[in-house]
Amino acid sequence: MSVPRMAVLGMLLSSPFLGTSHDDLQNNLIEFEGCISIPLVGASPQQPAPLDTNLYIECAQIANDRERYYITNVLRFYRQFSGAITDTSVTTVGDIDGNGHADTLKTRIYIESNDIHVYSQWTSMGDLKWEYDLVNPYKWISNEYPDLFAWDKRSPWMVFTIGILDSPPELFHPSHFRRVTIEMAARSGLWELEKLGHSITREDYIDYLREFKGVVMQYGHNEPIRNLVIWYAPLNRFISYYSP
Repeated sequence: MSVPRMAVLGMLLSSPFLGTSHDDLQNNLIEFEGCISIPLVGASPQQPAPLDTNLYIECAQIANDRERYYITNVLRFYRQFSGAITDTSVTTVGDIDGNGHADTLKTRIYIESNDIHVYSQWTSMGDLKWEYDLVNPYKWISNEYPDLFAWDKRSPWMVFTIGILDSPPELFHPSHFRRVTIEMAARSGLWELEKLGHSITREDYIDYLREFKGVVMQYGHNEPIRNLVIWYAPLNRFISYYSP
């Protein structure tokens, strides 16, 4: 690598993007606490193919802010995990069931058989309450630089980066979704409860929503839209909070 190219790489890796904590990177979250851990102990020693850093550095110099954000973070994680185990975890904390106590969602991002997995689970009092395995997460970033961002051309390192930055479940206070009224949330929930064969009146379900003190959760693929769900204690499961 030439001296100028090494200088550009050094600038990118020391940029404000890469000095930002995971909490700040996820600054759209409400009541979020997170961290990116070191590779997990006992993880399988798999790793994607090496990254063509030259291509990323060249694109970063003319990219817009959104594109550069992902390019610099791909380089960040490539530097952090190259030569190590591509396996890490993110922790998300919030009162999921509304009982007044903080719950912990643990998400593991790792490679297995050339696929990037984003495996999330919520365990409470030793019981597994919920789990979800998101494989090869995708997020639209730009129509420019298809070799970097397109679904069928992007490097597994880009998938791994999206898995860390954008794919763990997100927790929000219901008031964050100002356009979702109680009536709209009730329609979504009652439609799903009916499919599940659970009988409850509209008035009783609206009362449940009004009295609920916890957070709602978004999870799944970013494209076209993530699932938005709420914990429903009578069935001990998540149900839809809103579906467009």
